[in-house]
Amino acid sequence: ETVHASLGIESLELSLADCTLSNPAYDFAGTFIYPVNIEPNKFKLAVESALAIYPIFAARFRPDDFTMHMSNEGIYFETKSTKGVADEDASEDRINGLYDKTLKERHEEFKANCSLRLTNFSSKAFLSFNMRHVCGDGDSFFSFMHTISEAYEGKPLSRRPPRLSRLPNGGWPKMDH
Repeated sequence: ETVHASLGIESLELSLADCTLSNPAYDFAGTFIYPVNIEPNKFKLAVESALAIYPIFAARFRPDDFTMHMSNEGIYFETKSTKGVADEDASEDRINGLYDKTLKERHEEFKANCSLRLTNFSSKAFLSFNMRHVCGDGDSFFSFMHTISEAYEGKPLSRRPPRLSRLPNGGWPKMDH
């Protein structure tokens, strides 16, 4: 099943003309492994709640004019349950084999800044993600994921702005990407 969470806003354009990232469309990806199954519909509602706080994750980056477009298009979210497959047989290849395309391929087709894939095995859940670096750093993404967890557990949602702090010399931290 393929669903997407929506933003609840009409349309918004953000200019990134002052962005100093050498490759703002750079993607980073990974997989979280949870020791329990995650209920897909409840998780989708939690993602929708988190997007209300972090709408930048649903934006579309346009490299031709260096802008981000936000609308009601939402993010790509796909889920499968394979309760008959033992947890020890779960692997990235096994997960990719369950779907007709890799998450990276779906991410490129859908064009949102973030895509999620939830795969439940016997007693574990694998949450794969793909995110464009232009919408935030790793800390921003983990704040987004923490907000999803809060919503999933029915807790009050907290706002965690990215912790971007300057170095003592006034510059920004640099790292190779």
